[in-house]
Amino acid sequence: MSRWIQNFLIAIVGVLSIACSVAGNNDRLVYKFENDEFILEKECVSVLKVGNSEFKNRHFLWIELKKNANCSDKLNELFMRNVSELFSLFFNEVEVSSPSSIWTEMMTEKSYAQPVLNEIILQSIINAYKNKGAII
Repeated sequence: MSRWIQNFLIAIVGVLSIACSVAGNNDRLVYKFENDEFILEKECVSVLKVGNSEFKNRHFLWIELKKNANCSDKLNELFMRNVSELFSLFFNEVEVSSPSSIWTEMMTEKSYAQPVLNEIILQSIINAYKNKGAII
């Protein structure tokens, strides 16, 4: 096999690997802390629904995670390790809420409210998890 073909095949495999890894976080919420991140997989979601607010232009999700080591336990631990530190929330590599911080222990298996910037983002998140078979 010629050197050119070998290099071409290596380049194709590299591009496909990068594309797969980037596509891996699409349509999922990603919590990013200074040194950690948590990808909210559909398998972790027990409840995901639009929260009702008395205030105009306030949009949030009610989220409840399944109680196990890879879901609520892992996110609870990250929140606990990062108390008072800022974290960001991303969806399709776009920041979807203002940077926030946690000031107390979280029990994500009992549900929590997650603010998002606008209704379009909120509906995109709901639709993505619904399409993945998550409970809404």
